[in-house]
Amino acid sequence: MARPTLGWSRQPSRTLLGHYDPSHNTIVISRALDRADVPRLAVEYVMYHEMLHLRHPAEHRSVRRCVHTRAFKEEEKRFPLLREAKALLRRVV
Repeated sequence: MARPTLGWSRQPSRTLLGHYDPSHNTIVISRALDRADVPRLAVEYVMYHEMLHLRHPAEHRSVRRCVHTRAFKEEEKRFPLLREAKALLRRVV
């Protein structure tokens, strides 16, 4: 996989915690997670999720664009401590 550029968003967002921009090969993480009280596991999970977008690009099905394919979701389940990470994100954002 190509190594993406990493960065923080300009503004903190509690709804968009991260995104992958394939045209610039960049992962941007919400500035809302750039705080000392945000557990490392939460940020690691968001990074893992966004990196999966490199491995599993969006698919176009008729007029719909599917960014979280079945293969994407299956691989996402392999993240260690997935439930804990998602619970942490619900608490900190």
